[in-house]
Amino acid sequence: MKRVLAGTVVSLAIVIATLCLLEGAASALLFVRDYRNASPPSGLIRPHTTHDSLLGWVNRPGFSSPDEYGKDIGLTTTALGFRATGTADSVSAQEGQGLVCSGDSYTLGYGVSDDHTWCALLGIYTKRRAFNMGQADYGLDQSALWYERDARRAPHQVQILGVTDAQLERMASSSPGGRFKPELALDGSKVVTHGVPVPAQTATAMRDAVRARMKYDLRAVQAFVRITGVDGRATQAKRIDERWPLVEKVLDDLAAANASNGSRLVLAYLPSKRDLRPSSPDERRKKLAAYAQRRGTTFVDLTSAMRALRPDSIDLSFISRVPASAAPGTTNQYSDLGHAWIARTLAEKLAPPAP
Repeated sequence: MKRVLAGTVVSLAIVIATLCLLEGAASALLFVRDYRNASPPSGLIRPHTTHDSLLGWVNRPGFSSPDEYGKDIGLTTTALGFRATGTADSVSAQEGQGLVCSGDSYTLGYGVSDDHTWCALLGIYTKRRAFNMGQADYGLDQSALWYERDARRAPHQVQILGVTDAQLERMASSSPGGRFKPELALDGSKVVTHGVPVPAQTATAMRDAVRARMKYDLRAVQAFVRITGVDGRATQAKRIDERWPLVEKVLDDLAAANASNGSRLVLAYLPSKRDLRPSSPDERRKKLAAYAQRRGTTFVDLTSAMRALRPDSIDLSFISRVPASAAPGTTNQYSDLGHAWIARTLAEKLAPPAP
C-alpha cells in the first residue's frame, strides 16, 4: 500500500508539473506572438491632430469629422484649433465675456459631440462664449504651455483648468504611451522646457511602449509584483509626487499668464472612475486644495459630489457602450449625462454669491 500510495503521489506530481510546464509554455508562446504582432494603438493619433514642435500634438484648425465618435457624434475644430462649442451662435453672450477650458480628454469631450461637452454647456449656463482647449492625453504641462502660447487669441476673463490624476502623471514623462511631448523641470526658481522642438511622432516609439506594457500580462510578472510589492507602473506614477514643487510652480506661472490676459485661473478636479473610491489620487487632490488656499486660487473638487451620486447615476455618467464606428478609447470617458452634470455643478460652484 505504501508503494502504491507513493507511486500515486509521484504520478500526480508529474501530471501537475507537466500541466504547469504546458501552461507556462502556452503563456510564453502567446506572449511572443503578441509581442511580435504589437502595433501602435490606433486611438493615440487621430486625424484631427497634427504635430506641434512645442506641445507634441495639437488640433488641426478647421477640421470636421461628423461621425468621429459614432453616427452623428461629431468633432469639429475652429480656425484657432480649439474644439468647437457652438456657444457663439446659441448664446447671447455678455459683451466681451468668455471662458477658456483647458485639460485632457475629459475636457476635450472625447466620445461626445461638440455641443455636449461640459465646456460648451458651461458657456450656455454662464452666458459666456466658451473656448475648448482640451486635448486627449495631454499632461498638465502641455495644457499650461498651450494656454500660455495661444490663449490670447480667445477673449476671456476666466480659465478653467480641468485637472485629472492621469494628466498629473503624464507630466512626469517625456513620452507617455510612447507619444513624444515636452518635459518641464525646475532650474532654481524657474521652469525650463526640455525636449523641444518635440520630434515628429513615430509608430516605432508607440509600438515599443505597447511592448513594454505587455510584460505586465505575464503571470510570472504579476506574481512577482504581488509578492514583492515592486510595481514599475506604480513607481512611475509616484514620480509626480516627488516633483510636486514643479506642479505648483507651473500653476503659479499659469496664474501669472492669466493675469497678463486679464483673466483669472480656476482649478477644477475632474474625477475619473479611478477616483470613485478612496485611493492614492486623494493625496494629490489634498495638495491641490492646500496650494489653492495658499494662493487664493479658486479650486473646485468634484470628487466628493460624484461619489455621493446614486450608483446608477455614476454608471450613466461614463461611456460604457461604444458605437462600432466610434474612435478607439472612448470607454470610461464622460457620457453626455456626465458632461451635463459636470457643467451644472461647476456653474453652481462658480456662481457669484447672492446679494
